[in-house]
Amino acid sequence: MAVISQKHLFSWEQFSGTGDIERLNMVLEVIPDEELMQILEAERKGRRDDYPIRPTWNSVLAGIVFQHKCIESLRRELSRNGELRQACGFDPVLGKKAVPSKDAYSSFTKRNLSSIRIR
Repeated sequence: MAVISQKHLFSWEQFSGTGDIERLNMVLEVIPDEELMQILEAERKGRRDDYPIRPTWNSVLAGIVFQHKCIESLRRELSRNGELRQACGFDPVLGKKAVPSKDAYSSFTKRNLSSIRIR
């Protein structure tokens, strides 16, 4: 049987020693979401902005990266972990108060993510 030697784009070994926040930062750097953020921010303009779009979106991505099974699990982690809040972009001065409520996440996903079409 012939073996085809193929070069790898990257090795998982590169990431095995990487810390959780570093992994999240890598994801946040490569996700092409700027157009989405601009659309969502324009749509929200003039309305309440208790929980800014970008940190909330980044926290949703963090929930995926850290495999949180539900928003409540993510919210508990954000409340507990100041470093994670800061990595997502929440205002460090607000501390735990910066973490969006359950209803805020529900509104965010229903209003913003269900109807947006990226060009």
